[in-house]
Amino acid sequence: MAESVHLDHKTLERLRGFLSDDKLVILLNRYVEDSSRLIQQLEQAVQQQEQDTARRCAHSLKSTSANVGALVMADLARILEEQARTGQLPELQARMPDLHNALELAKAAIAALTNPPSQAAQGQ
Repeated sequence: MAESVHLDHKTLERLRGFLSDDKLVILLNRYVEDSSRLIQQLEQAVQQQEQDTARRCAHSLKSTSANVGALVMADLARILEEQARTGQLPELQARMPDLHNALELAKAAIAALTNPPSQAAQGQ
């Protein structure tokens, strides 16, 4: 599998130390699914002014992102977790577009990692 600048190389190597490529692909695809769901739940919690639910969603997103090497996502989620913890829900909501963008970049990196273009598709 090829590496990506949007996923932490050291984290991926650590995961490869105990997961086969197939299991790593499953893990990364599950991460994308779970992250999308957590972001939806986070948005809903913010809209409904559910501070603790927003904090828990951001915390889960932070942890899962760090575990797979999506460090930009993890860092943003850490900031959002702190904003939820301190009741800064309007500020948190203002950062949601950044989180969506980071997820799209992580998804693209994961797709490139798990579905590299074939040599035939590259014209070779």
